[in-house]
Amino acid sequence: KQWYQRRVRVEKVVTLLANLNRDKNKHILLMGDSNIDLLKYGQADQTTKFVDKLSSAGFSPIISRPTRITDHSATLIDHIFTNNCALIGGAGIFSDLDLSDHLATFVRIFNDSKHIKFKLTLPENRAITATDESIQCFTEDIQNTDWTFVHRLSDANSIFDAIVDKYTEIYNKNFPLKAPKRTKREKSNPWLLEWLKCACARKNSLYHIYIKEPSTENKIKYQKMKKNE
Repeated sequence: KQWYQRRVRVEKVVTLLANLNRDKNKHILLMGDSNIDLLKYGQADQTTKFVDKLSSAGFSPIISRPTRITDHSATLIDHIFTNNCALIGGAGIFSDLDLSDHLATFVRIFNDSKHIKFKLTLPENRAITATDESIQCFTEDIQNTDWTFVHRLSDANSIFDAIVDKYTEIYNKNFPLKAPKRTKREKSNPWLLEWLKCACARKNSLYHIYIKEPSTENKIKYQKMKKNE
């Protein structure tokens, strides 16, 4: 859900949360420019009420740095709230993209396999292989890319599409899809459905992680997956 207004009213936030209540068991992200400065929490009454209402409904802010900086002020008015922090892999701002007087925000989301209804396979039954070397090359390519080409574009949609296309190009270059090796066990069990194969693979992966690093957290993850299988 996105919002943009000159000033988001707390009453409208309450109405929004009421409408979202039926989907409270789903992962929900609320994002947008509300023109409410979260850095003034506890100082400005409007900000405090805004955050408290969202917090009482289970939403937490995941952007903590100013998103609009001028010569005389720094405010956090472009927000991303989540109702499940466990599914957030990272979030932040792009400080080097000069697209507007606001800094662009981003969030990386983990897939929640318990709620995925579609087949858990990549196109053409291929897998992504990431190594320390490929991650380093990807990071360097992102840093060395000249992003100023977006300045030649005239509207926000074109700029967004151009950034996504360039990012995807760099990503595919460093993390190409590869056909996974078929094991004898997979070939000897043709009756297993694809979702069950994925579940077994996930369970085995969590087991090896637990054996390698036998922490309480890893044990709980493995036992939970084993119970749900």
